[in-house]
Amino acid sequence: MAQRLLRNVALVGIGIAIGAISNGLSEAASRVLSHLGLVVDHENRKPLEVSVTAWAEPERKGMNGSCPTYSTKLDETTSSPSDGKFKIGVEQGRRAYTLVYCLNGFVPRIDYEPNHQDGTPVDPTPAQLWQAKIEAASVESFNNAVERMTIGALNNLCYLMTVDESRFREAMDGLASDFSETSQTRAVTIRTLRTLVAGWQTGKGQ
Repeated sequence: MAQRLLRNVALVGIGIAIGAISNGLSEAASRVLSHLGLVVDHENRKPLEVSVTAWAEPERKGMNGSCPTYSTKLDETTSSPSDGKFKIGVEQGRRAYTLVYCLNGFVPRIDYEPNHQDGTPVDPTPAQLWQAKIEAASVESFNNAVERMTIGALNNLCYLMTVDESRFREAMDGLASDFSETSQTRAVTIRTLRTLVAGWQTGKGQ
């Protein structure tokens, strides 16, 4: 009788432990990571009230007016008209997501984001939106933006590689792995970028 009682108590204890582990895993899987952002007009840097939507997939499925849409919506919000700030939430189990900015009169912006730590800003912050029609006076501004962003990205990545080449390679590989779940093409692009940065540093092809 005593042995049966002890066995039953043990089984109950095991059941409670398994339930606690199961609940813990469930909570971890369903935890939402918050990401902060800011949207401005490229031309005057004024904040914009923009529709901001996080999607699970990287491939567009359709259009809602001029705004791209995807299959699985994770979260949506509107940036503040006073300062352009917003917060978006993505469940912890997803390693990457697609972020879409839409506002009438502006070219929609589509960014592909990693989903790591809670409270991290989206990249870039601030996100700049261009008006749908580029006036003649803005062509030079557009060309200058392409130049600054290209050279800035290459120089910044090159510097990080100089700081610690081994860790740079590991970080790039880890980032490629994050995006490989949803797009092998984007994972390959990140690995190719690592090679291009090495070429930018040395000035020689590899």
